[in-house]
Amino acid sequence: MHSSSWRVANCNPATCRRSTARRPHLTVTAPLATLQREPGAPAGELRWAGPVVADLVRRLACDAAITRVTVSPRGEPLNVGRAVRTIPPAIRRALALRDGGCRFPGCDRPPEWTDAHHIKHWADGGETSLDNLVLLCRFHHRYVHEQGWRLERKGDGTLSAEPP
Repeated sequence: MHSSSWRVANCNPATCRRSTARRPHLTVTAPLATLQREPGAPAGELRWAGPVVADLVRRLACDAAITRVTVSPRGEPLNVGRAVRTIPPAIRRALALRDGGCRFPGCDRPPEWTDAHHIKHWADGGETSLDNLVLLCRFHHRYVHEQGWRLERKGDGTLSAEPP
């Protein structure tokens, strides 16, 4: 499943079909410090794949079901919370209606091929609200999280993308 998300960038729109109805199921374990990009924070752990960098952890957490697990210093689970979907289905539908697809300048991927992206990441205090969300295709979502591109919503609602 993880490798299929990497193929989207090379996807031919005429032959590749993506759906937002059922999201991929991956298990990534990471401390909050990793999500918040704290210096010296450890890598996340992607089950069956191994360590992954913080920017990948943040991208995967952008539109995911998150379960908080509190562990002791020895790694023993102390408390397991309920899974919380960071983008509720109603907001996802509103994003699809408002954005109509990937909002990265010049991209025309349809909503079915996109992820909801927090402009200010929720791990940094960003709200899960329409004002702080935008649809990005998986190719451009990686640009933002893993290549250092910065998105900014202008007063007129347009989105600008600044390279690293």
